[in-house]
Amino acid sequence: MVVVGGSLVMLAGMPAIAIDEAPLAEPATATPQGMATPTPYRAPLRKHVERVKPRAETREAFLIEPDPLAPVTRTLTWLSELLRSPTTKQPLDLLPELVFVGQHASRVADGVQGLVSVRYEVEAGSVLWDDEHAGFGSVRANFRGVQDIGEPAGTDLSANLGAQNVNAVWVPYRVALRNWWWWLSSPDRHWRADVGKIDPTNYFDLNAIANVEETQFLSGGLVNNPAIPFPDDGIGLHLRWHEEPYAVRAAVLDANATPTTIGFESLAQGRLLGLGEFTMRPEFELGGRYHAGNYRFIAWGTNNKDATGVGGAVSFDQSIPPGIVPFFRFGYAEQSAVNPRTLPFHWFVSGGVGTRPPQRDDDLIAIGASLGESVVDVPGRQGTIEIFWRVQVTESVQVSPDLQLAWQPATGGGPVVLPALRVRWSYGGAPKSIVTVQ
Repeated sequence: MVVVGGSLVMLAGMPAIAIDEAPLAEPATATPQGMATPTPYRAPLRKHVERVKPRAETREAFLIEPDPLAPVTRTLTWLSELLRSPTTKQPLDLLPELVFVGQHASRVADGVQGLVSVRYEVEAGSVLWDDEHAGFGSVRANFRGVQDIGEPAGTDLSANLGAQNVNAVWVPYRVALRNWWWWLSSPDRHWRADVGKIDPTNYFDLNAIANVEETQFLSGGLVNNPAIPFPDDGIGLHLRWHEEPYAVRAAVLDANATPTTIGFESLAQGRLLGLGEFTMRPEFELGGRYHAGNYRFIAWGTNNKDATGVGGAVSFDQSIPPGIVPFFRFGYAEQSAVNPRTLPFHWFVSGGVGTRPPQRDDDLIAIGASLGESVVDVPGRQGTIEIFWRVQVTESVQVSPDLQLAWQPATGGGPVVLPALRVRWSYGGAPKSIVTVQ
């Protein structure tokens, strides 16, 4: 079962697909071998998507059992239980992850055509208080880095194509303290605040099928909307009010932030990005199946050092019979805000559909397409079509064959063909969850 936003999306003959945020009444249920049943706050807090059902309910979904890496899972569980919060005694949230991506382009504008990289990441968090009077409080941190295999550090296949991002898993640094933040919630969980060095894409422009590069699409144009000038992880404040079927978010962020700094270095410049989002979550029942969706409306304004302007975006994802989830995004930026560094697209549109194959509860098959007007390198329209199948091989390992067709002005001619293979290991095997409503 996948839970998000107080909404379950029931697919015909399949479990639900997550959409946006998970309610308090639906805590994470992933119980890997040797792992204690988690508390309602054990779920990872990064980008959204599916949460794995209890092991007994997904046994048929694993190609290899038992998991050869089960001893690693048990060791991490032991460590998590050992490093408990000094105040609540809840286990430490310890969430390591490794992602390998191999890609090859049929042609490039410059540089290498193929690249194999591994991204390593660990998030840790401790619940400091959690009661019916004081609400909920947690402090968290995230470290991330990348290693290109067989190539000089910083080799970027997307840059070699002169293209929009064709591998959103890749990051331009060896290791960095990516995020650190406080997470606070009111006792009734209707209000939430996050303050610190935060990633705005953890809260805005979410999507059930196209949101997480580690488990869904690789193309950056299908992970988030490039017509929104999301800054790199930096100092900011995010606020959220939630009362089903509505949610309202707002944030103020350092528009010139860089992920490799502590976060305060550029804050004094006074260059900010303001974001607001309103979400509706309609739901209906048809043919004995429950269906739900998310419809988002985003407005933003920025005065970063490269350009100043405003813009907006809309998006949706909606479960429909016979068990598929179509999605759509559109974003528009005022011309004065467009610049090569932080906002390379004047407008951008993307969409597609995802589903689960029969008897493969933890797999995901999806196809998506995107098109935008770019000002990067050789200006012009850039488009991508991508299809992938994420296969849950063991409880902790996913393998995803992926294929992109990219149309880029810099390379000219017909589409660039980019086959890829992504392999992901994560603690317990549960795909990344999202910012939960707690």
